[in-house]
Amino acid sequence: MSKINKNSTCKTLALLMVFVMMCAVFGPFSASAADEEGNVAQFTYNGTVYGYPTLAEAVSVANLLGHPVIYLIDNHTLTGNLTIPADQKVIIPTSDAYNDTETGVANVSGAGAPTEAYVTLTVPDGVTLEVTGTLLVAGNQQSTVPRAGFLTGSYGAIQLEGDLVVNGTLYARGQINGGGTLTANTGSTVYQRFEVADWRGGTASFRAYNNEEHSVYPFELYQTGGVNVSAVYMNGSRMMGQSFIYSNQQTVGAISTVNIIGSSNSLLTFDDANDTDASIDFAYNTTTDVFTATINGSVSTGDISVDISVFGIHFPLTATGVGPFGYVLNVFLPEKSTFNVSNELKLLPGCTITVNKDATLNASGRIYAYTSSAYSADYNNAHWTNANDAIIEVLDGGILKGNIGSPDPNFGNIHGVTLTENMTSEKVWEVTQSSTTVTFHDIDFHMSSVA
Repeated sequence: MSKINKNSTCKTLALLMVFVMMCAVFGPFSASAADEEGNVAQFTYNGTVYGYPTLAEAVSVANLLGHPVIYLIDNHTLTGNLTIPADQKVIIPTSDAYNDTETGVANVSGAGAPTEAYVTLTVPDGVTLEVTGTLLVAGNQQSTVPRAGFLTGSYGAIQLEGDLVVNGTLYARGQINGGGTLTANTGSTVYQRFEVADWRGGTASFRAYNNEEHSVYPFELYQTGGVNVSAVYMNGSRMMGQSFIYSNQQTVGAISTVNIIGSSNSLLTFDDANDTDASIDFAYNTTTDVFTATINGSVSTGDISVDISVFGIHFPLTATGVGPFGYVLNVFLPEKSTFNVSNELKLLPGCTITVNKDATLNASGRIYAYTSSAYSADYNNAHWTNANDAIIEVLDGGILKGNIGSPDPNFGNIHGVTLTENMTSEKVWEVTQSSTTVTFHDIDFHMSSVA
């Protein structure tokens, strides 16, 4: 009697069990048409396209087959929690070409507005979509003056009413809307569109920036787009921007190194890597399209770099000249939090920083808080203005330290504290633009230093 090879038998049984499970749960393992009625997700395996009636089924089978890329091909609503596992990529595409990439493409023919979602994944209230691998919510961007980086054409979408938890990588290049919450955990990365609302074009930007006497940042109004829901970025997570800029008759490549939130070289940097409770929480106002960032823990501003190269000139976001801040972002400091402005920031009209009891706003660099009367709509190429002053609101027991400037000698837009001018006044430069010609203007700021 021959001896049985137990290892061989176990392997055979394991393969048989996988085959039986696939047949029993998902039907016979054979090709099904991608557009077969009832199928909402598909992937290609060994040259054959397989379709499934739920995204969960497609993820389960793909996980057994080495993680082929899954496409959502029709609108779909999750009926239970779903995890996209490590090494798995799911794409919510822009069209039936199913060729979307993590950087998208640029539209240089004009400022084409977004049309409609090609497909939408709905995450209902009470349901959690967890991304341990990669989720690409696809979308393409404009690259023309003045709205560079904004969404264009059809796009992928998530209607989020439940929870989206990111442990891996999320590319929010399309739209994520709804009343739910996105949480980016330690080690995760969220990419959004980096949208420059007032791009001047290459020549004007070069002339504004490359000036021997005073360099003016090449745009005033920027924001992130893609995640239009409340979001929590935990200490150790990253949020980065991607954009296209059209200049000198060419499109500068996709920007993938705009660090908005991170541990270093970011606009907003967590100060203590060991503070596991630190986070930046964004609340989104659907009526005004304004975000309020709540700082939990200690966060500093940083000199991040935007890899825009025009005529060989590299534009850093805040390192040279005074970086704009605000536009559609307010900052709230709850108790025991600290916001360190370590560089020079222009607090634009309409932006408010609120300092609660036992919280600290420390302007170790400079904050130039604009009054609306000192800021002309012509200082940005979108001709945006705001009737409200930039406000620093220090509530009872809040702490304000550092160097604060205002065009108002009485510091009327700094509330809750009494400031007096005890430093030499300073000038902040702005430019107006006519075609490719820029004209420099100076704004006098009265300065106060608070110990």
